[in-house]
Amino acid sequence: MIKQLTALATPRSVGLRLFLLLAAAIVTIAAAADAWRLRQERARVLTQLQREASLVTQAIQGQVAPLLDAPDDGRLARALEDIREAKDAHCVGVYTLEGGRVRAAFDPADAIREPDVCPARITAKPVAEAVSAQWGHSGTYNIQVPLIPDDAPRGILKLVFDADRVAGPLQAFRT
Repeated sequence: MIKQLTALATPRSVGLRLFLLLAAAIVTIAAAADAWRLRQERARVLTQLQREASLVTQAIQGQVAPLLDAPDDGRLARALEDIREAKDAHCVGVYTLEGGRVRAAFDPADAIREPDVCPARITAKPVAEAVSAQWGHSGTYNIQVPLIPDDAPRGILKLVFDADRVAGPLQAFRT
């Protein structure tokens, strides 16, 4: 027994223990730092998507506002389809302030897979919220931005992105 205690107290075993303790501390600190950086990157990607939605809204709201009263006008459909393709979105829709869909552009294949990708009704957020974003049920990221031409709220622009649009950059960052 005394030999075992003496063996544990040798300089060699003490050095090994200190090395292992130091290595464990370094690994723990590195993992915590990586987790923090990943959270920061996620916030940056989500903020960038919301900024894009706001810029799209600012760019089109003057053109879209007069068309809200004429939802069958082909110009509104073309404008929404152009935005959908340019932003690689599942859905780009214009809704009334009460949440009823005026017009939407979406891939029919997406609508078959996920009927709620561009629903007929949405839960309208308060107009005071400049950008409202939330994760959807079907692996999507949904952004709603009020259309406010001439300082008078006229409708809501909704963009639906695939969650991979957020997860892709995060996976690359992790790697």
